[in-house]
Amino acid sequence: MSFVQEYIEWASCEAQEDVTEREYREKELQNQKLVLEAEVAHLKESRAELAESERRRVESAMFARFGGFVEKVRKYLSDRNVIHSQILIESQLSGVVSCLKLFIEEGIPIPAAKLAENEQALSVHTTALNQIEVNDLEMSDLPSFSFDADSVID
Repeated sequence: MSFVQEYIEWASCEAQEDVTEREYREKELQNQKLVLEAEVAHLKESRAELAESERRRVESAMFARFGGFVEKVRKYLSDRNVIHSQILIESQLSGVVSCLKLFIEEGIPIPAAKLAENEQALSVHTTALNQIEVNDLEMSDLPSFSFDADSVID
């Protein structure tokens, strides 16, 4: 075998070893990548679980501390929404009765039955409105926001 042939054979073996080593390193890096991706997925899941656990803990603590207040506000707003439209109707009826009386005073002919009908409707509506109970929010209903050791949520 000539020197050139020996050199070519040696270079070929070296190149083949380099390819084999490169393939080995590549597979090793791919395996590391898969392991790291699995770890990242696990950490993301773990982080999501921890965040959800913390959210539930804080929500529970906040409800324990402010739940009664929130329910009072919710009921107050609900009652206020119901009574608000009733107050507007009473105001409208009161305005109609006032206008009818003013027209009569000014000499504009308005049937007495029309005035009586609206006064009766106003009286009935006012009586019904007075029977509706709306609980106002008192200052004592508001939670205290002192920044002492008791206000820290553990």
